[in-house]
Amino acid sequence: MNKVETIKVNLKAGEQHEIDNLDAQLKSLISNYNNDGYKVISITPLTSGEYEMGDIDAGGFGFGYTSGLIVVFEKVNS
Repeated sequence: MNKVETIKVNLKAGEQHEIDNLDAQLKSLISNYNNDGYKVISITPLTSGEYEMGDIDAGGFGFGYTSGLIVVFEKVNS
């Protein structure tokens, strides 16, 4: 049976402490599931986007950022 977990994070600002926090959460989650006999079968990023309009040349810009991860685990039969 598969298990699915979601990690929420705000990497919009690209601050290093948020990146480090995501890394620590992911490592902990994987370690806990590995100890319970599961393996990772997929990690999918959740992305969000924003846009801004400006007065310069009547244009705007948009960007995307990671807002979370979906991690899917599969039970390993022993």
